[in-house]
Amino acid sequence: MIGHERKILATLGIDVWIARGTVSARLGNMSIWRDQTARVEPLSFHDHVKNVKPDSATENLQKKITDIVEQVAIDTLPPQAEKEHLPAATSKDANAVEAINPIVEVEAFSVQAYSLAHCTILINATRLTEPQQQLWLNIQRSLSGQYSLLEWPFPLPNFQDNRGVGCYVQGFIDAIAYEKSVLSLGDIPYLNHSKVIRLASLQEMLDKPLLKKRLWQFMYKKME
Repeated sequence: MIGHERKILATLGIDVWIARGTVSARLGNMSIWRDQTARVEPLSFHDHVKNVKPDSATENLQKKITDIVEQVAIDTLPPQAEKEHLPAATSKDANAVEAINPIVEVEAFSVQAYSLAHCTILINATRLTEPQQQLWLNIQRSLSGQYSLLEWPFPLPNFQDNRGVGCYVQGFIDAIAYEKSVLSLGDIPYLNHSKVIRLASLQEMLDKPLLKKRLWQFMYKKME
């Protein structure tokens, strides 16, 4: 089509003239890049973790956690396993300490206690005679209180030697006599308590009844 014919067709309102015999062609679907959906490749979590390098702060924290877990594991090991876990030098040191402080089996004993509102009375109840037992019962009946009993050996097999008996007795007294005066009727086995007030034993009171007076004074002191 020449330019003159195009002008005539444009005057008639026809932009492009297509002859009847012309074969039409279909154009494919055209799309602009901004209208296209971006293709997203699936990302594996494990692959992402592998590609991430921990920083120094994270590595230090992980090391501390590992050290703590290992220490707790050592502390909770049974005695035999703990000895195997320790290096040879430590085992030698432990043997040296045991040589200086040898383990001694402690004979069985019992301590009875009677706690009042302001004081706790202790006796060595290992071998009480019948008169001593009767006097002890009379003391308990005179005022309302709480009865307690300590028996050695300790239930755990690993704590039945002389290294733990003092702590066992001390812990028993601390538990029942908190902020109270502690009165000992005679000597108490393995008791090292600076605040214990020693009074006459049950047998001494039976031999000399006037010795009971001091005990009554302590027992009734706060009730006046």
